[in-house]
Amino acid sequence: MEPIARTDERPGDTCNARGCREVVRDGIEGLVLRDGRVASLQAAMQLVLNDEGLRQRWSAAALAERERFSRARFIAEQTRIYKKLFPIAGTADVAAAVC
Repeated sequence: MEPIARTDERPGDTCNARGCREVVRDGIEGLVLRDGRVASLQAAMQLVLNDEGLRQRWSAAALAERERFSRARFIAEQTRIYKKLFPIAGTADVAAAVC
């Protein structure tokens, strides 16, 4: 998963759901909205719009972390897991199974 903040220098707001809160860490790359209310989303968006320094810090943090979600890292991690669980002859076989 390569979120928008990782590729075009924008911080993110997301909901408090598994996966989402791993991509956008609250207060580091953006905000994690916990209550699902429209007013909370509005306040979060207003905060980001009104604070350029905050936007820049969160964007920089998001870009610094984008490798965690790269396709290459995902494939390497899946290959490592498959090799551990199912030892086979060659790396090409594992890569084919992952992709």
